[in-house]
Amino acid sequence: MTAPPIGSFIRPVPPALYCYQVIKVTPENANGPECLFCKRFGYDPQTQRPVQDGHQNIHYLHDLKQVLDGVWKDEWDCDTPRWSCVPLYWRKMHIDDVKRAGDSPAIQLSLF
Repeated sequence: MTAPPIGSFIRPVPPALYCYQVIKVTPENANGPECLFCKRFGYDPQTQRPVQDGHQNIHYLHDLKQVLDGVWKDEWDCDTPRWSCVPLYWRKMHIDDVKRAGDSPAIQLSLF
């Protein structure tokens, strides 16, 4: 898989009022599939931007498959039905003013 770049934001499809920022990617190895470590943000539909909403906890996405440029599919491999609240696709958000602080992995949005 071609994972989203570290620091980029991805949104679930169908749309929801949250998004994730990719903060770390661990490659597939003998211990398991590729894993994205993501920080959760709220999503403001008016500005179409991430917002800090007090729920900035860490979430994990495993073994996403890239289906188009900037679109990944969560291929559920269990025999049990999917939860209806789990997104099936993720789309990269295009935000022009995401800035990196030097060479550090810290990400800043000019909005904050």
